[in-house]
Amino acid sequence: EIYMGDWSSDVCSSDLVYDRLSQDAAKHHPSLGKPAREARDAADRFIAWLEEIESKLPPHGGIGKQEYDWYLRNVLLFPYTWDEMRIVSEREYQRTIAFLELEEYQNRGIAMPEPVTTRAEFDSARTEADAEMIAYLRDQKILTTPDYLVPPGDGPYILPAERDPSKPGLFDPPIKRHFFFEAEFRDPRPLRAHNVPGHFLDGQMRSRDTRPIRGGRRMFFVDGNRAEGWALYLEEMLLQIGYLDERPKAREITYILQAKRAARVLPELMMQANEWTYEQALQSLTSRTPYWMKPDDAIARFDIELYLRQPGYGIGYYMGKVELEKLLSERAMQLGDKFDLQRFHDEFLQAGVIPISLIRWEMTGRDDEIQRMR
Repeated sequence: EIYMGDWSSDVCSSDLVYDRLSQDAAKHHPSLGKPAREARDAADRFIAWLEEIESKLPPHGGIGKQEYDWYLRNVLLFPYTWDEMRIVSEREYQRTIAFLELEEYQNRGIAMPEPVTTRAEFDSARTEADAEMIAYLRDQKILTTPDYLVPPGDGPYILPAERDPSKPGLFDPPIKRHFFFEAEFRDPRPLRAHNVPGHFLDGQMRSRDTRPIRGGRRMFFVDGNRAEGWALYLEEMLLQIGYLDERPKAREITYILQAKRAARVLPELMMQANEWTYEQALQSLTSRTPYWMKPDDAIARFDIELYLRQPGYGIGYYMGKVELEKLLSERAMQLGDKFDLQRFHDEFLQAGVIPISLIRWEMTGRDDEIQRMR
């Protein structure tokens, strides 16, 4: 079964891209001009074929609830079932919305920062936030910050479908910001928690990990719950530990981001169970995200399409965070007064980017999750 969703926004400019490629090739590498034109013609034929068969495609494209649970257990080594995640994720969504409302009430009368409007402002805010956050992690002994934790100044992340040189630049009028830009352009700290001590540190540690299994690359992104769960955990962990106490609106932004991640668990579950179509899942995500998510938001479409193609990925953020918080609580209760947060985080990272169920087994000695998956 195939279901593409609304793919037209991603591919309608392919002729422009390949035309430009063929023109550049003709100028700098004449032998590549003809292949570039042939690639453009092939893309056009592919688009025409998709348009021709679109009405015949099935309304659903999930793998089915039973197969989904099998994949979670046997491939991702993930200890929750579809039914359990529906309950847990909805409770987490409700908790996040409630905490957001409490933050908004506490901060009433304080204006939400306006988004930056220039690349210079963006770079300055991000550089300041990164240096401040790394210093806070180090000085408060939250986790070890190695010397190579130096984020690259790579600017805003542009979605693949929006990398069209013929379109206005990100900071050129008319400015159009998707959900994540609405958040990051107001205060970069919540998302930088996700991306700097989260994904960037993970990547740097993994590139230095010479262990044959823990440091190796695995198929199917089986460690997605670990990678995304750790990154999302960092956002709220830093909020709860006091990092954003002097930035009340950044606290609100953190909860808005959390609500969006919680809101996308249900769409993946329902699509993979073939109970919702792509459009129903999209409507659920956009309507249940409290701010900055228009019905046709580019991030929302990107998410829904990705989670339909790659089962288990969309749930990994929030459900991975749930698994990590469970591990923290279990380890804290095991060690009592000897529990040390920095040591916990360092041991978790040193375990490698492997499924959290395996890290839990190693750190706590508890194999109940593993036994259920055998």
